[in-house]
Amino acid sequence: MNNGQLATATGNAHGNLCANPTMLPTTLLTASPQTLMAFGLPLHGTNMPIPAWNSLVAHAIHRLCATSALSHTQPNSSTTESSDDWSGYVVPSANDTITESDGYWNVPCTVYTMGESYHDVAEWVGIGGYPSGNNDLMQVGTDQMVNDGVETNQAFYQTQALKSSRIYEYSYCGDTMYGAVNILWNGHGYTGYLYLEDSTQNWSYSNQVSMSSIGNYGRSADFIVERPLENITYLYYLTDFHPVTFNFIEATYGGTQKWAGDFNTINVYIIDTCNFVLAYAGSLYTYTYTDYWYYQGCSQQQ
Repeated sequence: MNNGQLATATGNAHGNLCANPTMLPTTLLTASPQTLMAFGLPLHGTNMPIPAWNSLVAHAIHRLCATSALSHTQPNSSTTESSDDWSGYVVPSANDTITESDGYWNVPCTVYTMGESYHDVAEWVGIGGYPSGNNDLMQVGTDQMVNDGVETNQAFYQTQALKSSRIYEYSYCGDTMYGAVNILWNGHGYTGYLYLEDSTQNWSYSNQVSMSSIGNYGRSADFIVERPLENITYLYYLTDFHPVTFNFIEATYGGTQKWAGDFNTINVYIIDTCNFVLAYAGSLYTYTYTDYWYYQGCSQQQ
């Protein structure tokens, strides 16, 4: 595909593709900048490399649909680690060569007990942030915060350590999300590309950031349910959430794009200060896993 052309597809190795013609035209080669911007898509041209643009727009035009033809292999053996805020899977790299992660997930429904303090849970895909202490992190995701019985749903992105920004669109319990984060060399430096789409609410968001170097972003691809920080000070209670299923998750490592489960992975689970498990990830079957809330824990905000 050249010059930003995107051909209409009927299927690929990921499974059947479900077109949504009411959302976008089937080709955006001749679309005006106004049309692209109306759907929250990046403009094609010199500001964004064609491979990255094709990748993002392809997911906006088509929906991946699970079918009986899709098969799961047995889970790969994974190293297991505990964390005070992450639950899910990480594809680690020792040499800064991970340049992309993407995948689908469902926005979870939450359960809350009146009269307690803030609860929060976030779901996202990203690159960087691993191992612990690595502050280079780029991510897109959704968040459900509950305060005295009132839930606030929002989407967010992050392009640098500990500084998340709200996307002024809303995602609700049961919505299907697609997120992608890419870092590409542009001939002079690196550019990070972020894309988030809610196919249930029919909105999408894109952003890009110039980078002098890849830094430590390339150390991991991440598919995570998180217990967020408040004001970079302490951790919220983890909201009691219904299971979150990540699907069709993949990473690009050393220039090779594969399903996350085809790499060596690290299974991360959340514990509190009393070593109680708060949330954990089920087995990763090639490209899908489910994350579970388990226990509120022994202590309050930490």
